[in-house]
Amino acid sequence: MNQAKLLIRYSFILLLAIWARPCFAQNSLMVLPTHNNTYSTTTRGFWFTAPTNFIITGLRVPASAGSGQQFIQVMRLNGTFPISSSSPSVSFTNLTYIANATSGLTQTVNIQVNAGDVIGIFGTAGTSCSEGNGSYTTSIGGQSVTLNRLEYSGAINSSSATSYFGVANGGSGSIGRVEMFYNATQPCFGVGNLAVTNINSVGASVSWAAPASTLGYEYAVTLTSAPPTNGITPTSSTNATVNNLTASSSYYFQVRRKCQQGNWSSWDTLKLNTLDSCTNPGAFYALYVDSNKAYITWGTINNAIGYQYLVDRTRLTPVGNHPDIKTITNNQDSVKGLTEGTWYYVHIRALCGGNDSSAWSLDSFYTPIHCRAPIIKITDISTSQGVASWNNVQSALKYEYAITKGTAIPPLYGVPWNNTSYYLPYLNDGEVYYFHARTICLDINTQYRSQWTTIPFITFPLGIKAIEQGARLNIYPNPVTDKLTVDVSLLSKAEGRIVIVDVSGRQVYSAMVQGKKEISLKHLNAGVYFLKYNDGISAEVVKLIKQ
Repeated sequence: MNQAKLLIRYSFILLLAIWARPCFAQNSLMVLPTHNNTYSTTTRGFWFTAPTNFIITGLRVPASAGSGQQFIQVMRLNGTFPISSSSPSVSFTNLTYIANATSGLTQTVNIQVNAGDVIGIFGTAGTSCSEGNGSYTTSIGGQSVTLNRLEYSGAINSSSATSYFGVANGGSGSIGRVEMFYNATQPCFGVGNLAVTNINSVGASVSWAAPASTLGYEYAVTLTSAPPTNGITPTSSTNATVNNLTASSSYYFQVRRKCQQGNWSSWDTLKLNTLDSCTNPGAFYALYVDSNKAYITWGTINNAIGYQYLVDRTRLTPVGNHPDIKTITNNQDSVKGLTEGTWYYVHIRALCGGNDSSAWSLDSFYTPIHCRAPIIKITDISTSQGVASWNNVQSALKYEYAITKGTAIPPLYGVPWNNTSYYLPYLNDGEVYYFHARTICLDINTQYRSQWTTIPFITFPLGIKAIEQGARLNIYPNPVTDKLTVDVSLLSKAEGRIVIVDVSGRQVYSAMVQGKKEISLKHLNAGVYFLKYNDGISAEVVKLIKQ
């Protein structure tokens, strides 16, 4: 062979050798155990747990496996070793399958592996693999890793493996050798999965993913999407709360991660729009205010999702989780259980999206003192007169009274009166009257009138006829010497007063009686007396003889 032909052949072999060797500037070849056998009964490979993040950049079946075409499969395994050949696992994710590749040529791939991933690799030349010692300790990116036996009961030269089995970490058994080139100096990818929550008018909460092997993060809030140059905040957390923003404005939240010293990812950006201002509710009204209740309402806020209010007796702004703060979705509510004659303060605020709230507004209302009707009693009744009296009503300015006969319905207006008693003169004997009284109250410069109170009463009758007809008032014995029994049960069920007078009209005895009562008349002189009974509704007089 002449010199020119030898030179051409040598140059071709040199170029082929250069082309065939792995050509990755930053790639490394994971060291394998030495070849000690070829094996083709089943398909053997190895599995390992990734000690760090890295990228598989190249794969090759060693020449020691034979000269057949290359068949290579890489899987992410989800089974738990050891796995028996009688119960192989089908839990895996296929990352690549290479078929009919030229023998001896490195196959370029780009497979991302994360720390903690369990990776399985098969590789055969035809159906044969190159075996080496299992439970072999090697390294990836300077970190120790153990290669353990992985096996498939079929061959991968016609299709990829559909199951696998193998020994536990550190278990015995040869492995199938496959050369793996990798790049442990990975690109520094961004965080991803940016999400915003609790956005309101002045702030928001932002979170992001937590990629493995991260040394920290930086974030900033900007007005444009350009990478930030100032206002950058370092953090080790995967979330941040931003405040002091302007309502109804657009912002950009930007975050990046630190993969290695001096190696930062690009900025991940999320646009966020703050909500409208959560303003104070206004236009407060207290309606239908009574002595113990009121109906409160206020103006609505467009972006409010609810409201909170507190009714108390202080002007101080509520703080913390006050137990009496009430949360509602509308702008009105009934307030009950109030105390009359009291100023109440109403604190109201709007609740907006993202846990935003307005400041507390302050209003007030007054509960009037209930204008109560007087409680009347009629005393000192005789044949022509009596006395009406009643209790002193709180907040009373004055009273009105009226006297009617034959009807219990009070008139529209009565006679103004400043006292709590009224002398009733010029009455007819034995006649029914109705006394009406009501209170005129003054509270916060406003006058109120109570309902009327009406009480009937009857004056004592006069004349021998009335005395002789007192059959319903039963007294015995009559004449009496000492003990007298008075029975008014046929006359009245109420409590009434009995009065004994002598023939001159002088009162000699008085007592209250209801039903039947025994009284002692031992102290009276012998003679004729008159016993009178009156309960305000019924009245009778009987003649009594004392022996």
